[in-house]
Amino acid sequence: MSWKPSIRIFHLFLVFLLAVGDLSSHIFADANAIDCKYSWSKGRALEDGTIPYLCHTSLNTVYKCTWCGRNDHLIPSTSNCVDYSGKVVAGGGTLTCDIAIAVTSDRPDGRTLICTHTARDKTSNAYYCMTLKVFQQCPQGSCKAE
Repeated sequence: MSWKPSIRIFHLFLVFLLAVGDLSSHIFADANAIDCKYSWSKGRALEDGTIPYLCHTSLNTVYKCTWCGRNDHLIPSTSNCVDYSGKVVAGGGTLTCDIAIAVTSDRPDGRTLICTHTARDKTSNAYYCMTLKVFQQCPQGSCKAE
């Protein structure tokens, strides 16, 4: 009958593992990263093959970085997006912004984010979005304040 307490401990251990699994995206976030919570953009490749990035942590704080990317491998994204004509894209759900996220105040519908997304045919288009879901991150060691 000594196996009954060990089963309870095993169940408790499984519950703990499940709880940690749900938090995994936060556990693997880079503590030494700059969070591009205002906007970010990916430039064109330079002659040496590097790609410059601009990371805005706020309206007035800008970093120029040699590399950006999240350690949790999430892609920057927004939601509740429309195209230029106002047609809803991605069913109003999440849209990845693999080229840039910028801020605008020109739209009367309250969509203040511009998400630049690359389509399957490799064309990039700008979409106007309501909510920032996942922001870009850049390692501090790859960035310089502008």
